[in-house]
Amino acid sequence: MDKPSFPLIPACWSCGKSSKAYHFCPACGKIQPVGTEGKDYFQFLGCSQAMCLSGEELRKRFYSLSRKFHPDYYQNSTQQELDFSLERSATLNRAYHTLRDPLARAKHLLEQAGFANDEAKTQPPADLLME
Repeated sequence: MDKPSFPLIPACWSCGKSSKAYHFCPACGKIQPVGTEGKDYFQFLGCSQAMCLSGEELRKRFYSLSRKFHPDYYQNSTQQELDFSLERSATLNRAYHTLRDPLARAKHLLEQAGFANDEAKTQPPADLLME
């Protein structure tokens, strides 16, 4: 799976520096709040938007991130860091459960392409349907 480019975070809540990393600030290492990337589960997990995903690779990414976000690691941190950890863990669980199911993954892909459930009359792009 290819790694997508990440959006520039406005600024780290702790040190104020901007970067293209969004799970953790590369300057100070603090966990970051979930921003707009939390709506795109492919981006959140660091994989390309595609119908065909390796289940094993998806599982590896999930377990790797779940270890990093787990609230137990933030018990001695500030309440804000613990809250960000809980938020990232919840988003990670939703992302993984959505992307591991082919039907839910297809629905999420359509939503990311701008086709909501109520837009049944709109035809998705042919290349998306072919995939």
